[in-house]
Amino acid sequence: MRKKTMRFRLFVTYAGMILLVSAIYAVGFYIYEFREFTTRSLASIEELSLSLSNKLDLEIQKMDNVTLSVSYSSLIKDILLRIAGRHDDGNTYTMEQISEIKALNEIMVAAIGPTQAVRELTIYDLEGNRISTGALVKYGKYDVTKRPWFDTVIGKGGGSFIGPPEKDGELAKSFIFFKDKYFISLYRAYYGDYGKLQGIIQAQQDADIIFSSLIALEKESGSDKRYYVFNAEGDLFYPYEGDNGEGAYYYNQFMRSGKSSLYVDRYAGPGKELVSYHVSGQTGWVLAVVASRQELVDSLNQFTLRLAMATMAVLLLALIYSYYAARRITKPIARLHSAIKKMDIIEGVRRNQPINSGIYEIEELQLAFNHMNAKLQHSVEKLLFAQTQEIRATMAALSSQMNPHFLFNTITTISIMAEENMSREITMLCQKLSRMLRYISSEESSEVSLGAEIEYTAAYLECMKIRYPDDLNVAIEIDEELLQIPVPKLIVQPLVENCIKHGIHVPSPWFIRIDGKVADNRWMITVSDNGPGMPKDKRQALFDNIKELNETNKFPGLNVEGMGLLNIYFRLNLIYGDRMIFDIEEQPHGFAITIGGPIVC
Repeated sequence: MRKKTMRFRLFVTYAGMILLVSAIYAVGFYIYEFREFTTRSLASIEELSLSLSNKLDLEIQKMDNVTLSVSYSSLIKDILLRIAGRHDDGNTYTMEQISEIKALNEIMVAAIGPTQAVRELTIYDLEGNRISTGALVKYGKYDVTKRPWFDTVIGKGGGSFIGPPEKDGELAKSFIFFKDKYFISLYRAYYGDYGKLQGIIQAQQDADIIFSSLIALEKESGSDKRYYVFNAEGDLFYPYEGDNGEGAYYYNQFMRSGKSSLYVDRYAGPGKELVSYHVSGQTGWVLAVVASRQELVDSLNQFTLRLAMATMAVLLLALIYSYYAARRITKPIARLHSAIKKMDIIEGVRRNQPINSGIYEIEELQLAFNHMNAKLQHSVEKLLFAQTQEIRATMAALSSQMNPHFLFNTITTISIMAEENMSREITMLCQKLSRMLRYISSEESSEVSLGAEIEYTAAYLECMKIRYPDDLNVAIEIDEELLQIPVPKLIVQPLVENCIKHGIHVPSPWFIRIDGKVADNRWMITVSDNGPGMPKDKRQALFDNIKELNETNKFPGLNVEGMGLLNIYFRLNLIYGDRMIFDIEEQPHGFAITIGGPIVC
């Protein structure tokens, strides 16, 4: 049976798949997505109307709770009975009654509460007394029976009645802040013993507070949604300014249809609008959320158009590409196969059998790649070995740099001691120096235990104690768990040496402290002193060299005078990379440097 070529199979398979998938996707996507988008948009606007209606109910409930607490308060009723009635001159109150009014005001303030559930709370009794507290504290004579809402409130039989948004002339005169403010009033009749009507309670709240959720949404950019609120009688409560009959239009649409959501013609201009209604079970208010239908579908239409254009372009390119790819793909495969065969082949790989693909080119390509894979594996192993040797050589070179650095500073110290005729001390120093040189010249490994490094550092400090017996004080505190952790050789002593070098420029005694701890699975060594700190120019030079090192990954040329800290930084960076710790801190009375790295188990 003759095997089919890759060219034929690729073109037929990909061309057929692309045509079929593109056709199904292009037709089905628009139908499905349009329905889903319409459903989601309708559900979203219904959820919005429900949420906004609940927020309005919450604000009204706060006002209602205040009037209920007042109407059920026996103490308030008793006080009102005591201050009721006419007076000698018909206009003034006695001192006793004024005292009662003040006590009543305090109770009313407590009913309002610290959250200011209402802006103004007023109690009217049928004897012609009116007592207000809140934004404006006022009491006096007032005939409540002449108010237009009196009969309506009485007709509620103790239930609440919500009046339309109105301006309050008294508040506007007293406070300029309330000059252009609208207020919503909630009224409730209250009764005394045996169900006898005693008066009416009025709770006022700023309309901007009650409708704050609607106002906030209207201020948001990027949407032309509009909001309307009607009471059960169809009176427009929001917006409470500038209505041109548009609100009544949407209310009448609701009353005619009785549906919670419907599409209606725009009030002014062509097009359709989606209106979602929600009737509050608490207040009877009807909330209408109006959104342009065009706004809802514009984004979908734009996306669909872009998708269709992109699909056609991709389809055309895919067909062209699949044709030429299928025709030409076998030629580079043949060339690749020929080139791979000319390479050296490892024995054993030749015995690998090609996969049974049924396609000649694939089988040959598989065999060639087996050969190439073996060669690449061998090359990678050689490369990794070479890189490992290079890193070890670099570490050894960096460690060896510390030897002349240390000898330079130690010989300088011995010369100073010789000038001061300190023969005995020089002898002790040379003995310790001999043991230290044995440590640093050891070539067993570039890594040692932290405990060995601390012992070496302690020996160095003993040498310095010989030089400065009464001036140098040392403290070493290392966690026991740190002592066996492997660290680069000569990583701590140069830090101590740096502290002594710069710390002796202040009056003695000089203090050097070495602290070691484990935190977040990382070892940290901190060396600190009470010296003047690193000079600004040398510190800046160190940072510049570190920056150069990070950018070039090459150790900058330095003289012996300045290689210590940078050498340590480079070796830590070489071993730990971004996980290294190298922090320099200027303290109020001294200098501290912290190094460290992750603990490798």
